[in-house]
Amino acid sequence: MSGLIITGQQAAAGRATGDGTVAALHHALAVISSVCDYAQELDAQGFSAADAWLGHVLAQMAPGLWSDSVALAAWDMLRKYRGQLTAAGIDYDQLPRPADAGELEAGRREQAREHARDHARQWREQHYRQAHSYIRCDGEGEQVILAFPYDPDLVAACRKIDGRRYDGATKANVFPFTSLPAAVALAAGFGIEVTADLRALAAIAAERAAERAAEPQVRLDERDGTIIIDASLGASLYQEVKELNGTWDRAARVHRVAAHHAQVLANLAEQNGLRISDQVRELAAKTSARQEENRNAADAFEADPVPVPGLAAGLALKAQQYPVVRFALKHRRVLIGDDMGWGKTLSSLAAAAAAIFDLAKDLRLRQIDVLGVQYGAGVAMELAAARPELVRRLVLAGIPSADALPPATPQRLVIDLTDYGDHPFDTAAQPLAKQIGAFLRGRP
Repeated sequence: MSGLIITGQQAAAGRATGDGTVAALHHALAVISSVCDYAQELDAQGFSAADAWLGHVLAQMAPGLWSDSVALAAWDMLRKYRGQLTAAGIDYDQLPRPADAGELEAGRREQAREHARDHARQWREQHYRQAHSYIRCDGEGEQVILAFPYDPDLVAACRKIDGRRYDGATKANVFPFTSLPAAVALAAGFGIEVTADLRALAAIAAERAAERAAEPQVRLDERDGTIIIDASLGASLYQEVKELNGTWDRAARVHRVAAHHAQVLANLAEQNGLRISDQVRELAAKTSARQEENRNAADAFEADPVPVPGLAAGLALKAQQYPVVRFALKHRRVLIGDDMGWGKTLSSLAAAAAAIFDLAKDLRLRQIDVLGVQYGAGVAMELAAARPELVRRLVLAGIPSADALPPATPQRLVIDLTDYGDHPFDTAAQPLAKQIGAFLRGRP
């Protein structure tokens, strides 16, 4: 529907459904609306939560403003209330059928209902524009808008309602759906009209709030896998959550923390007396077990050997390196710290040497001269040992000796950097360049 039809004559002129049919359906909806107690009791009276807003608004809308989609959605909705209609003396099966009722399949049903909702929203919008003060909510889960000419007492009362914010563009107070009961009570107390659809939604909001209050305060959101903290946080707990990179979800009005913090968060919740869901407890246990597995792998001294390509002939990993390799193979995406004394350097040297070999091959270089400084010297030694046909000359600076090189290695120059001070390439660049240049040119 492209726009709101504002007069009965215009609506009727463009409608295939007859006036008598619309009047009968409108009367039936009005019957259900009149007995609705806004879900205060589970007595099968009035609209269900899914139909409350639309049913009440259509019952308030004049029949002359109904469109074909509205009539179709109303007829379809009423079939769920046969018992209540029968008690009121209305036989649903005898109600006149609107246009296209015979084509009301699943897709057409949803389309008609959505068009009816759009029509109802636009009608409500027109109604609100004509009023200086109003309270509005367009369905379950939607935000609540309360507008009025400036009144300091009313403003002060609005500020006491949870989740309130002021929208400067529309000059209205905006609340989350969960605050609808309080907003409705406030509006009624200050003489602002509260329509039947809003009272029905307020009852639903109160019911949802009660359900939410019964839920664990710390629970898992299965939609995105985050952990929800649905509670007011003191300064200390707020800081703890913030350090876990927790975020505030303004729409849902909850804090969210990544699932891998489950163990820490569960401990914090216990310390602060918050209720924790079984899912979060289970996740915390799994996280704890995984972290224990990681610690055991990090501290392990031996594991079954694993073939490692790229190592020079005759070399092998040390026993304490195999647990790390097996951990990496299992988890794939990991960061491994190369702590001094643990022997993890050997595998990284082999990987770096293999990378240099690939580069030389890509550049189509048959032989190269290699200069390695400190860690780079280890890489150069590994490359020369693994690919002696590639390395012509070798300069090693900053290693105790080249004893690890096999006999059949290229010409090499070993430089003891301690002879040149603490920062040799800053303070002794020229002497070092002269020595290295002479060696590479084949001069003693």
